[in-house]
Amino acid sequence: MGYTDDITLILPKECCYCNSALGTESYELKASWLEHGGRIRKTLIISVPICKTCLSEYKTKNKRLSLVGYLLLASVIGIPIILFTSLEGNCIWPIVAGIFIFGLYYLYDDRFIQPILPVRVIPGGTLLFRNNAYDKEYRNLNFLPPREGND
Repeated sequence: MGYTDDITLILPKECCYCNSALGTESYELKASWLEHGGRIRKTLIISVPICKTCLSEYKTKNKRLSLVGYLLLASVIGIPIILFTSLEGNCIWPIVAGIFIFGLYYLYDDRFIQPILPVRVIPGGTLLFRNNAYDKEYRNLNFLPPREGND
């Protein structure tokens, strides 16, 4: 049995993506991580303000990048399956291919999908907003220390 910590975060009213328009829509972030050596699972669900234009732009980028990722993954999966089905009796190759594909998925997600997210959670449950000005305002409103590398 775990426990929950209810905390109140103050978010600026501006769009978390462009920080120039009023956030009339909301982007819901759901994230989980483990703490205390993997014994306690923490979950965060938060809705952040985003303007209609930026939400549409984000969804379009996300769909395109996801489609490209799925196509790359399908081709990377297809080639080893074709090659490894001809190598009878050697079961190590599908395992190696699986590990390689798994690594490619996380590399693609880290390099292409994560940077376009309006907000993400970094280890320890810290919110990291894509827009530096919005992130700075969020940190000021919640009395948090400035982000490293955020002027």
